[in-house]
Amino acid sequence: MKKLKLILLLPFLFCSLYTQAIQINNLTVWPQNPTTNDFISFSVDITANTSPCNPILVDTSFSANQFNFNVQHEQGMLMVICNRTDTYNLGNLPAGTYTLYHRVFQVGGNDSDILVQFTVTEVGGTPSPEFNFSEFGMNSYCMGDTIGFEAIAENFDSLNSFSVNVIRESDGQSTSVPSLITNQDSLWSFSVPVNEINFNAGDAYSVQVESSSPSQLFTDTSVFLIKDIPPAPVWLAADTAFCEGDSIGEFLFNVYNEDYALNWITNPANSVQNMNIVDDAISVEVPDAFTGNFSLALYSTNICGDSELSNELDIEINAKPVVAIIDSGNYIFSVAESGNVNWYINGTPAMGNPTSEIDIEPYITPDLDSIKLKVVYKDENTCEAEDELLVIITDVQERNVIEDFLLVYSGNGYLIIENNYSKPIRNVNIYSVSGQKLFEYQRISSGEKVLLNNLPFHLPGIYILELNINDNNRILKKVHYH
Repeated sequence: MKKLKLILLLPFLFCSLYTQAIQINNLTVWPQNPTTNDFISFSVDITANTSPCNPILVDTSFSANQFNFNVQHEQGMLMVICNRTDTYNLGNLPAGTYTLYHRVFQVGGNDSDILVQFTVTEVGGTPSPEFNFSEFGMNSYCMGDTIGFEAIAENFDSLNSFSVNVIRESDGQSTSVPSLITNQDSLWSFSVPVNEINFNAGDAYSVQVESSSPSQLFTDTSVFLIKDIPPAPVWLAADTAFCEGDSIGEFLFNVYNEDYALNWITNPANSVQNMNIVDDAISVEVPDAFTGNFSLALYSTNICGDSELSNELDIEINAKPVVAIIDSGNYIFSVAESGNVNWYINGTPAMGNPTSEIDIEPYITPDLDSIKLKVVYKDENTCEAEDELLVIITDVQERNVIEDFLLVYSGNGYLIIENNYSKPIRNVNIYSVSGQKLFEYQRISSGEKVLLNNLPFHLPGIYILELNINDNNRILKKVHYH
């Protein structure tokens, strides 16, 4: 099946290759070095990929000493290379330099063109006048510069009247310019003031000199550029709000041009401690204690001294908040700030939803004599502050009496408590780790053994058992209930 596909596709492939190619191989003006006495013609050698390839339509025009030939060739049906030579007549021409443009094409195919120049000399006379251009100075200029050219004038019998035109390469627009032309020993010099002809920065231009006697046009082959105004740097999207003491890092920007020098300014001027520009990023450092707003701007400068300033990048440094833990008594602690508050008990996040107040009593166990309490607070600007407090547990000795109780628990929905202490247990409370009260039982006498069944929770987990000996002394113990 693959071989069949290849055989079917090859004719189309060859057809595509043969029907879209025509090429000019050579153009020759006859005779060589023609004079005003010669009948002038030219021959064109072409190659096409189909046969026949006869010329079927010839369009000609003549303007400003230039001949233009646009020739359509037949697109044959035979896939055979077609080589042919066609001859076209120009006739007798007056002395001067001529340009010959010849273009060939086929409908639906490509085209090919060629441009040649030839000179017709006066029989028995002097050679045609010529201007040989040479640019002095740079090939790139700034607005306000004067562009200088020199031209060697040859074969002119006397001082002639000349005009100078500047041609914009992009669209061929010609502008007559006031020029200073001087002549000494056939060396003709002229200058073109850039600021007098409304150049477009970034465009390319060439220069023409036209003689009125004899009437001839001379165009230099060099092209000069007018330096463009540098583009303003553009800040890329960035986070511009920071907290006091933060490392700000880098801000990115684009300048869209390599031909520039880059610098920066800030407002206020003393708000930035150090700045560094590398590639398309600027790193910024501000003093540690600086708070408030400052703006950052960049400006790019080209070799002409033209500068463009970027928009301002407004940067905000927010003051760091202050937070302090307040002891409200009975193992309850709070902070005065409202906002995003997170508590930590001995380095572990506290249970439940973070609020401005915390009760640490559910975290106290008989083996603890202190708790390291920490709070982390973020204000509305997400600036962060923290405070720590070491909480001393004052009734450690009395709490150790938990060892005198025998606690038995199993997976059958019951809990057995045997009070081996000399004092009665006033009541028993069972809490979830989030502080929700799940179960309560009143009084267990000394030496009494109590079976607590029908407990309202049956999931595995950690629960808090609270044994109250009297109103002023609570004993807490974490209990695994399976």
